Amino acid sequence: MEKTIFHFVSGKAKYINNKKGKIFMKNIKRYAFLVTMMFFVFNFFLINIKAESETKPEEATQLNIEDNAFEPLIKAVNEALTKLGNKRLAVLGFASGEGASFIKETIMISDRVIQALIASGLFEIVDRTLLGFDNVANLNIENAKKWSDTLNLGSVLTGTVFKKGANIELNWRLIGLKDLTILSVGTLSVKNITMARDGKSNLIDFLTEKINEIKATNLAPEIKEKGIIKTIAEFLRPAPGVEYTYTFFPCDIATLVCNELNLNDGFYKIYYKDEFVVTVDKKGNILESYYYGKNNPVRKDIDLEKFLNKSN
Repeated sequence: MEKTIFHFVSGKAKYINNKKGKIFMKNIKRYAFLVTMMFFVFNFFLINIKAESETKPEEATQLNIEDNAFEPLIKAVNEALTKLGNKRLAVLGFASGEGASFIKETIMISDRVIQALIASGLFEIVDRTLLGFDNVANLNIENAKKWSDTLNLGSVLTGTVFKKGANIELNWRLIGLKDLTILSVGTLSVKNITMARDGKSNLIDFLTEKINEIKATNLAPEIKEKGIIKTIAEFLRPAPGVEYTYTFFPCDIATLVCNELNLNDGFYKIYYKDEFVVTVDKKGNILESYYYGKNNPVRKDIDLEKFLNKSN
């Protein structure tokens, strides 16, 4: 039986006149090559995995292009509320500076501001449905004190939205609830925000979606009901600054109207100062819309879809 003899010189295997030894050495070289290649490949993937894991937290904290547009607002609000010493705030509904045809965009901007404020992690955002209304016109010392005491709310953010060419401009203001002073103001131009309908065929569908969001909350039924009516009233405001009131009519008082509209539990009437009137049931279904009053002695029924999509 032929023996294989190895001498190790300078870390290399050396053999003496042995065919099997030659074959064995060739195999060692092959294995060494494969092991070396596997080592480099493993380190390549290890480095990439490590680099990816190190960059992921940074990517997670970055805001996308749309959210970056709100950074000046976030910075200004944060500075004001840091001085105030209370970072609990609510975002009231924004007003449309372009009339009813721009309501949808106004609501979307309001929602995006709320999302950006929450994403920043700097504030405690209180849902405005807990306030009982979302219009700054109803803000007074009594309401402010109630929110401060019950919700520990320090301020509210409100504003007006305008269309500026391809951009949308938001004139915002931050109001302190302690004495209703303006803590900060600013103008924001928002770019690259897609105002798509998201499959909604018309603005009524969009309004229905907002109403369904309120219905899905865990609020008390009476708060939901009022929230729905106020959402509709704001959405259908004929023009910026047009004031409105709303009244509930039980069927035992307004029997004829209930019979005509096939209702059993009453309805709301929303009255706008320009004599626009909307009838809504307790679930948020819009039953009729018309102009009637001193300047419109003869009732003029309005197609709500055409009304919402009219150009100013």
